[in-house]
Amino acid sequence: MNKVMGRGERQRMHGLVVHASAARARGTNGLAALAVAATVLGAGAVHAVTLPPPPVSPAPVTDYEYDAKGNLTKVIKGKGVTGFGLTTQNAYDPLDRLKTSTNAKNGVTSLGYDGQDNLNQVTDPRSLVTQYQRTGLGDVTQLNSPDTGIANSTYDAAGNLLTRTDSRGVLATYTYDVLNRPTAVSYTQAGQATVGYGWTYDQSGGEFGYGVGRLTTATFPAGNTQSGYDAHGRVITSVQTVGTVALTTLYTYDGAGHVTSLTYPSGRKLVFTWEGGQLTYIGLTQASTPITAPLLSNIQWQAFGPARSWQMEMANGTQAYERVFDQYGRLVRYPLNNVVRDLTYDAANRITSYSHLDAATGLATAATQTLGQTFGYDELSRLTTVSTSAQTWTIGYDANGNRTNVTLNGTSRDYTTATTSNRLNQISNPARSFSYDAAGNTTADSTLYSAATYATDNRLTAITKAGVTTTYTYDAGGQRVMKVTGGAPGATRLFVYDLDGQLLGEYDANGAPVQEFVWMGNLPVVVMNGSAPAPEIFYVYADHLGAPRILVDTTGVERWRWISEPFGSTAADPAPTGLAAMEYRLRFPGQYFDEESGLNYNYYRDYDATSGRYVQSDPIGLGGGINTYAYVEGNPISYVDPFGLQKSDDMAIAQAIARGDVAELQALAEAANPQQAQLIQRALTPVRDLIRGATKRSPSYASELEEESFAEVCKLARGSGDIAKKAQKMKKLVQQQERLLGKY
Repeated sequence: MNKVMGRGERQRMHGLVVHASAARARGTNGLAALAVAATVLGAGAVHAVTLPPPPVSPAPVTDYEYDAKGNLTKVIKGKGVTGFGLTTQNAYDPLDRLKTSTNAKNGVTSLGYDGQDNLNQVTDPRSLVTQYQRTGLGDVTQLNSPDTGIANSTYDAAGNLLTRTDSRGVLATYTYDVLNRPTAVSYTQAGQATVGYGWTYDQSGGEFGYGVGRLTTATFPAGNTQSGYDAHGRVITSVQTVGTVALTTLYTYDGAGHVTSLTYPSGRKLVFTWEGGQLTYIGLTQASTPITAPLLSNIQWQAFGPARSWQMEMANGTQAYERVFDQYGRLVRYPLNNVVRDLTYDAANRITSYSHLDAATGLATAATQTLGQTFGYDELSRLTTVSTSAQTWTIGYDANGNRTNVTLNGTSRDYTTATTSNRLNQISNPARSFSYDAAGNTTADSTLYSAATYATDNRLTAITKAGVTTTYTYDAGGQRVMKVTGGAPGATRLFVYDLDGQLLGEYDANGAPVQEFVWMGNLPVVVMNGSAPAPEIFYVYADHLGAPRILVDTTGVERWRWISEPFGSTAADPAPTGLAAMEYRLRFPGQYFDEESGLNYNYYRDYDATSGRYVQSDPIGLGGGINTYAYVEGNPISYVDPFGLQKSDDMAIAQAIARGDVAELQALAEAANPQQAQLIQRALTPVRDLIRGATKRSPSYASELEEESFAEVCKLARGSGDIAKKAQKMKKLVQQQERLLGKY
């Protein structure tokens, strides 16, 4: 549903330069055909206007160069275009191991290896060194990070992580069943409360259904989540219990595996219609009536791509929601209620401007021109300038992407980063300071909050501000399921998520719904307010990132607005038309705004929009980027990080490798940056070319699989039977030698 169309094709030939662009469109016939008829609902009236086509942007062009052995040596973005030619160069040692990567600003990342070809050192462009000690099988026994300190680990004979002691002195102890499935983890430290999580498998019958071979119960300190399955292994029930409150979500499917209904804990039910494998309709059945009313209808899709248009079923008629994509698959136009936003791109595929038209007239007006923004970037595609009709921002960065300075309309603020890490120490004008624990978690911010507390499992569990403490609770999958704000009305909030980790609903202490959210893929499209049998319904206008920008009620009146600066620090307007204020806390994809701290909860971490960075170091370390605090590598105009781990393209590549989706990897290659392109290249390489030396004589080496790519081996390893066991062993052999593929 969410694949991007028109990424084009990339070919690889040894010793040759390969030119890649998205010149062969698969979904549209060019901008000449992109004038669309938009139906706009105003104050009780429907207007139709034919809009002019969006602005034309240059084709995205990336060149890849390889040496005679097939190693990626150079990536050039915008080659031949004046002001571009942004080049990253890779150098290899005699064993074809990546030795250095020099970025387009001449920042050098150096890699070191042990005698078994395992990565043992990374030196970043600021000369900060991350070191790894490993077993003979490649398992990391010690991590020495400038951001998180020293962590030591032990493993069992099967390679399962047994213990990990972090730089705070917290001991994590893991247990497994005979099938090497994790069954429990406990986090202990002298003087601190122990935190534990557990996983139970194979429960069957009753609420668990066909649970054999599957995770059926996950326990966490405040409760548990139980999952039931149908005969095809699909989740049909999910019961989340926090304290004494049980919140149940139900799913049904058609023969092709599409979700046909979703029942919320409130009893409200979404109904989905599919035609030709594509979602065409979303309806709502109230808990108190069997009648299904349409929410979205006539959903149309790009060829090989995302949703193009749909009808919002309003109180006084339907309102069309039209999105326009160019011949390269880029979103170039979308509506924001009474205006239409156009996007332009440069030759490096970076968004350079937003411009707007009045949706009722199709014209640029004085009012729409005030909404315009233009963007500038450095050689690493980090956002450096933002200009509007009223403001001009400039942002400076060090070699690792830490901010050094931000200037707004001539007023400058300096950012001071620690010399031995990427921790932000101070911001000037006005003065703002930060404190950290040994693991790199921010424990105090002189502007936002006085104290932040982290439990032994390294999750943020309490924020204190102005003498009021808010506590947070997480489930065994890392999702935040409860927060309690001391002394506040409606102090307790419970949260439930769907199977993709997107927030489904927010509930009070008794389980009554406060808000429930409707998603179409990764787009928020509707929100339902209140616990009444017939809730208030609001439609969401999201931007190209999937971030909500405007909410309207069923009469078309704007009720909430968040038109922010690029990093998201601008406060939302809860009453843009003077009606009753509306609460809505979704922000960038995967984020939920917490008023008590000023932070955005972002699944595995917390994001501070005011400084444009995370307040904790990345849980996956350098796997998420060379700077473990940076948000989407400094480009929030083009990328998102829904899980607080790595920017969206990185996540898509990681997931495609893990499931062995070769076709998706080939499609993702076109838009990849140099590091991503190299990762995809290695994932699509036959395993015989990844396993070197005496390792090929290992008893675990399966010659019948040696022609398969690593991605294909990952896919086979997810199955069952003898071939899956052989694939699992081959995968392990590759991971022992292959730095880029070690975490998949």
